[in-house]
Amino acid sequence: MVTINWERESGDRIEEFVAAALVMRHGAGCRVTPSRGDGGMDVKLPLANGRWWVVQVKRYSGPLTSRQETSIEKSYGALLAEIARTGLEVERWTLATPWDPTRERLGWLEGFDRSPDGLPATLDWMGRVSLDGLAADCPQLVDYYFGDGAERLTSLMALALKSSITLSGSGPEQLLEAAMERMNDLAKAMEEIDPFYRYEISAIDAIPDHSKLAEHGEGAAMVRFGTGPDGRAVRLRIVPMSDLSAHFRPIRHKVRLHAAPGSGEEAALRDFAATGKPFANVRAEVVKSVGPPGATLGGQSLLSLYVEEHDHLPPMELVLLDDDEVEVAALKLEQARGNLSPAGNGFWMATSDIAGAVDVELKHPGEAREITLGVTFNRPADVPVASLVPVVKFANALAEGGWLLIRAVAGRPLVGPFGRVCLDPSTAKFWEFADLYVRLQAHTFDVVRLPDLSTVSPDDLVRLQFTVRALDGDAPEGIWATQVMQANGIDWPAGDFEGRLLREITMPLAGVDVALHKMLQQRFHSCRVDPNAVLPAGATVCLVPGESNTMSMHALNFEDGMEDGLWTIESE
Repeated sequence: MVTINWERESGDRIEEFVAAALVMRHGAGCRVTPSRGDGGMDVKLPLANGRWWVVQVKRYSGPLTSRQETSIEKSYGALLAEIARTGLEVERWTLATPWDPTRERLGWLEGFDRSPDGLPATLDWMGRVSLDGLAADCPQLVDYYFGDGAERLTSLMALALKSSITLSGSGPEQLLEAAMERMNDLAKAMEEIDPFYRYEISAIDAIPDHSKLAEHGEGAAMVRFGTGPDGRAVRLRIVPMSDLSAHFRPIRHKVRLHAAPGSGEEAALRDFAATGKPFANVRAEVVKSVGPPGATLGGQSLLSLYVEEHDHLPPMELVLLDDDEVEVAALKLEQARGNLSPAGNGFWMATSDIAGAVDVELKHPGEAREITLGVTFNRPADVPVASLVPVVKFANALAEGGWLLIRAVAGRPLVGPFGRVCLDPSTAKFWEFADLYVRLQAHTFDVVRLPDLSTVSPDDLVRLQFTVRALDGDAPEGIWATQVMQANGIDWPAGDFEGRLLREITMPLAGVDVALHKMLQQRFHSCRVDPNAVLPAGATVCLVPGESNTMSMHALNFEDGMEDGLWTIESE
C-alpha cells in the first residue's frame, strides 16, 4: 500500500494532492484558488442532485490545538457566509486532515451551526486512513506530488526529443521499426509517471509548414516538432488525460512579441490586441514557460496562435435579404471559432459552411466602434458537388446583391444587417459554372466532383452548359452552318426538311467522367441538301440551312437501336 509521510509535506502540497485525487476520481469539480480567502472551500465537487460537496483541506497530522480548532471554525464560518451571500447549495462539507479524529472531535464537528436552510446537510471528517486509501488508489499522483516523478518525467522528455538515439538494425525498415519501438516505450514510461497528460511520440517525414500545423493539434494541449543531426523529424503531442488536466497542471507561456513598424506582423498584432484575431509566424522571445515537460519553451521562436472550435455557440446561418428586407437565401455555418481581445472588450469570430467553401469573419474592436463582417467565397476543387449545393444557391442569389446578417438557426438575428453587398463578377462566374456541375449530378448515380475550373477550357464549359440544359429539358438553341457526313441508305427530300441527329454524350465532359444513360438529339429545324457541294473523301452528303439556321438540343433516354450518328428526317 502506498503511504505518505504527511507530517513532512507542506500544506499547499497536501491540498494540491487531495484536490487532484478527488476531482480526478469524481470526474468533475475544481480546486478553489481565490485571491481573498477560500470561502471555506478548497475543493468543490458537483453532486447528482445539483448541489455541491465541499472539501476543506488542512495539513494537521495530530490532535488539534486550540489555534488549529479556531482555524477550522473560521473556515467553516467563511463557508456559511458564502452560502448566505451567493445562495450556494452545499449538500456536504468535509474536513480532510491526515489525522483520524476521536469520537469527541467528531461530535465537535457535528455540532457546527447550519445555514437557515439547513445546509450543509452533512458534515464529516476525512482522516488519515481515508487519505491513505485515496493515495493507494492514485499511485501516479503520489509519485508526482511526493516522489521524484516530476524529475524522472523531465529526464524522459529530454530523451524523447533527442531524435539521434542510437538504434540497431541492418536496413531502413529495421531502423524505422526500432525507432518507433523506442519512442513508444518512452511514451508509455512518461504516461506511467504523469497523471495529467498522455504523450504521443511519432516519427514524421519532415516538420510541416505553417499551413499544415493545425492538422497535428487536434485534441492536444501542445505539439512540438524536433529534428536531430541525422535529419529525422520527431513529433511530440501532449494530450490531456481529462478536461481537468489543464486545471491542475496548466500550460502557460509568457512571451515578448517583436514586429517592425509598419509591417504586416505589426498590423496582425494590433488586430489581435483590438479584436483577439489569431496571428501567425510572429517573432517572439519566450520569457517564462510553465507546464509539463515538453510543453515548456525558451529562447527565440516564431509564434502562431490557433483558436479551437467552440461547441457552446448556437448554430448559426448567414442570411441574405433583398432590398425589401425579404429573405432570399440562408447558408448554415459550422466550425465556429472565437476569441476575446486581450485589451478592451473586443472580439473576433470566424466560421464557415460545412464544405469550407465560404469563410465568414466578424471583428469588433470594442468600445463604440462598429462590428465588421467579412465573407470570402473560396474556389474549391476536387470536392463532391453535392456538398456545395447550399453554397451554389447562396452565391447565385448574392450575385444579384443584397444585405447580409448572421442569426441563430431559425432564430433571431445576432448581428446585422450590414451594408449592401454583391459578389464580384469573377466570383459570381465561378459559382455560376459550379451550378452546372450541381445540375449534372441530378442526372447520374455517379458522384460528380467539381474539377479545378482553371484547367477547364471555355469551349468545354460551353459544351457542358448546353448538355446540362438539355438534360434539364430546356432544349437550348444554337446556330449552325453546314453538316458534312457519311449517311448511306437515306432518301433525302428535294426541299426543306427537319433533320434529327443522335449523338452520344462523350466523356470526359468538362473535367468529369460519369454515366448518364442519355443521348443528345440535335434538331436542325430547316435544312436542305446542297447538290453543288464538293464532298471530302468518305462523305456522301452536305446539308445546309434552309429557311432557318437554328438548331436545338434534346436529351433522350437511351433505348435499343440508338447509335451515334443516326439520322432521321421529317419533311416540312
